[in-house]
Amino acid sequence: MPADDYRFDKRVVNRNLRKGLVKRDEHKQYIKKLRDLTDEAEVCEAIQAPLGKEIPTQILEEDPLE
Repeated sequence: MPADDYRFDKRVVNRNLRKGLVKRDEHKQYIKKLRDLTDEAEVCEAIQAPLGKEIPTQILEEDPLE
C-alpha cells in the first residue's frame, strides 16, 4: 500500500476527513477504484474463547450459509 493510501485506511479515514487531510471526493474516488473481491472471499468458522460470563445466543434453525 503506497504511503498515500494510508490516508484512506478504514481505521483513520474519518479522522482524516474531519481534520481536512482527505476530501470527501478523494475518498469516494479511492473507494470506486478498489477491486471487488467478493468472489475471492472464503467463509471460515471461528470459535470465540469464553469471556468469563454467559452471553445470550440465538440458535438458528437453518444454517444461513447453506
